[in-house]
Amino acid sequence: MRNKIIFLDIDGVLCSLRSAMAFGGRPVVDSSSSWSKFDPVAVGLLKSAIVETGASVVLCSNWRHDANMPTLEYVLGINIMDVTRDHEDGDTRGDQIKDWLANHPEVERYAILDDKEDYYSGQMDHLCRTSTRNGFLLGHYEELVDLLGPDITFDAEPEMEAAMEEGEAVAAPESVLMLPLG
Repeated sequence: MRNKIIFLDIDGVLCSLRSAMAFGGRPVVDSSSSWSKFDPVAVGLLKSAIVETGASVVLCSNWRHDANMPTLEYVLGINIMDVTRDHEDGDTRGDQIKDWLANHPEVERYAILDDKEDYYSGQMDHLCRTSTRNGFLLGHYEELVDLLGPDITFDAEPEMEAAMEEGEAVAAPESVLMLPLG
């Protein structure tokens, strides 16, 4: 297990009102045929953040209840290492994340990627809050990387960084575009 965790929500992060307008609808948890409607830019930014930070993903979204996890991992191109516990009467995602972290003391850094704010005050410093309207954007990616810190084994290609600073179009390295499953 890695010592950095991204607690991932799906709705309002990887699919938004913006992407629903662009793709004629949004992905529905119990209909994998609609999963092509995930926002590819948001998904790509998440994959890049995972590579750059060396973080693992724990799903805290309601999708954890009904989605076929192997299919979801395949469609998103990410590994989901775990999920938070089921909802109990009166608790919040903040409670579920608190319990998950209590059972995993090896975690040194974490970030919560969500469009909601139902977290404890101490967790708010770890929240990278997106909007239901626009989902996960470049500014959120930068905030997420800042929260988790870069992976010391990650070495962005200097030519790619220079080209991006100049505003030139560049192709991302294959490792940024797709993480291996399993």
